[in-house]
Amino acid sequence: MNDLISIIIPVYNVEKYLKKCLDSVINQTYENLEIILVDDGSSDQSPNICDEYAQKDSRIKVIHQKNYGQAHARNRALDIMQGDWVTFIDSDDFVSIYYVENLYNLAKKYSTKIAFTSCKRVYNQNFTPNSFKSELKAKFHRLDLALCNIFRNKFYGPGICSKIFSASLFENERFKNGKIYEDLDLIPKLMHKIGNRGGVAYANQKDYYYFKRANSTMNEANFSQKHLVIFEILDDFREFFKSDKNILNAINHHEAHSILRALIKSKVEKKYINLFNEILNKNAFYFIICLDMSAKMKFILAKLLIYKEKLCKI
Repeated sequence: MNDLISIIIPVYNVEKYLKKCLDSVINQTYENLEIILVDDGSSDQSPNICDEYAQKDSRIKVIHQKNYGQAHARNRALDIMQGDWVTFIDSDDFVSIYYVENLYNLAKKYSTKIAFTSCKRVYNQNFTPNSFKSELKAKFHRLDLALCNIFRNKFYGPGICSKIFSASLFENERFKNGKIYEDLDLIPKLMHKIGNRGGVAYANQKDYYYFKRANSTMNEANFSQKHLVIFEILDDFREFFKSDKNILNAINHHEAHSILRALIKSKVEKKYINLFNEILNKNAFYFIICLDMSAKMKFILAKLLIYKEKLCKI
């Protein structure tokens, strides 16, 4: 029999989107699934929808809990999952019918414990996923290259979705509760556990459809204290990967990208503008000498925007 694959879906106040998500999951071409829905204290009809689908499909397990946050919900599911493999889907997103099959076949083809496919951003819930099967154009990326790609958001990023993991990688590993950027904090650790001789399989197959919602936790208009955790996470990884120059450079790139993104897309108070400037100055030498023009340009643009913001606040 094929391996059992667990699909973990945290659910919170998504009554408008949940049925589309669950329909895409229960109709997967890969059928040996354990589908774990964790209702994180929803106040709308989401809990009822979860229970309704559990009655229709015996593969679905539902956990109802108080609102502790997405990381806690995912961890609850990880604690009870029985699968040999695990993948994650957000409850306002949806997937093609080949999502699980393609990820699993990728991992098996390259005998690796982690495989990635691509995401497509959609802005309309009426979008229809591909219903035809296409040949996967796959690549194998060694661990060091894959980690650099994660930090650079090249080919794939640090989000937990559109990926499959051997369940064994989650032994003694969980999402950090109560903080954002929990995916970025965890994924490089999981990847590091496969060892330097390992790597990840990747195919640029858009099987995961990320629905862009205005009120998502990652789309907030104001930069605030809680967002500073990203710099703590990156500092921790600098220490963890301090012997690998390429990965350190990729971490610097991610930091400059994060600052530039905040300056362009968010309202940023003066105290954070000053902090951004200190962070960039700390790593200025890297950006001056680096050959990565993308990183260099992000650094220069961020510095120019900081200078502009400081002039405006005088």
